[in-house]
Amino acid sequence: MQCFSYVVTRKCNKSCSLCPVKRGKNSMMSPEIFKKISGDVFSIFMDKTETVKFFGGEPLINFSLICYGYEYLKRQGFSGKFEIGTNGTFLDREKAEWLAARPDIQVNVNASFGWNKEAGIIKNAIWNFCISPDNPEETLNKLYILAPEIAVAGHRVNLLPAAYCEWLPLQLRRLDFVLEKCMKYLDKNNISLENKKRTGSIPLFNDGPAADCDGTVYSSNLCLADIPEKIKEKIILVPGDKNYYPGPADLIEIYGRKKIVSTYAAGEILNKYVCR
Repeated sequence: MQCFSYVVTRKCNKSCSLCPVKRGKNSMMSPEIFKKISGDVFSIFMDKTETVKFFGGEPLINFSLICYGYEYLKRQGFSGKFEIGTNGTFLDREKAEWLAARPDIQVNVNASFGWNKEAGIIKNAIWNFCISPDNPEETLNKLYILAPEIAVAGHRVNLLPAAYCEWLPLQLRRLDFVLEKCMKYLDKNNISLENKKRTGSIPLFNDGPAADCDGTVYSSNLCLADIPEKIKEKIILVPGDKNYYPGPADLIEIYGRKKIVSTYAAGEILNKYVCR
């Protein structure tokens, strides 16, 4: 077991066209639900869990729950690492100082919204650069702009070709060109690439249980996506039972063969550079 995810909210202040997460206007995890999940389910997996991840939506909308959850799990004896995935727009000085004082929390920031000066005080941070099929070169330009700040702060970079959308042959060739340029630039500026450390059985989503806002726990955080109810029901986790884990066949049913073939094709080009 590598990770356990808490979806602390499905609310988000942004509407990114390439985001695969299903949003919800009124979905917020409460401390009571967090505590129940942690006692009933997480406690069973705690010894095998390396990382607890706080997801959204935009998780900083429910920052008080993240603070509560972090302290609660530490008191329960969890000694692993934590991650937060955020677009960074709610990262103010108070939140940044709280995170900076807790280096066991890795903050994963969406680079699409530019540099947030408050993020500079956080030492354990990654900037996720999503690469669009329509304009792969845009990511290279963003990297050139943000890299000086990232380097000074000692942060890392994650390169993410957009998943679950169609990549045409010309777009894949442009992706190859952009990734080559990105890698050369990162190497030249001694900026670490996080992709080399991050793997999962299906693109973008993580292996391991995921607890949704309403307290339902799934075998994978694929539950974040807008998936058919029959697949959602299959991946509900029942501790002690042999649980179902989604695979490529499920992805094809959700997104269609063309988008999945495109996703894996883009992933192969990425691997050519990050797995060297």
